[in-house]
Amino acid sequence: MIQAELSEALGIEPPSVTLMTRKLEAAGHIRRTPAPSDRRASVVELTGGGTALAGRVKELWCALAEETVAGLPAETVAELPGLLGTLTANVDPRHPRHQDGRR
Repeated sequence: MIQAELSEALGIEPPSVTLMTRKLEAAGHIRRTPAPSDRRASVVELTGGGTALAGRVKELWCALAEETVAGLPAETVAELPGLLGTLTANVDPRHPRHQDGRR
């Protein structure tokens, strides 16, 4: 993935993504190479170690998600993504409804 695309996908400013990718590259989790179409851009890809780490993080994240909703009725759990999406949109200045000054 091009680093600028990563920044946009994460909703994080490019300088912050640059700092994070430098640290991840130094730790051996990612590899950054010049983009073939634009040598000023960087392609970011996981290394073998990064792929293993991503798998472990996913396992931990899923376990945390299960623990977080433990004891909730299935109907409530099913509603959570929509509710969380609405809550996020309410406070995210990048959401389209905030672009024209409405709340």
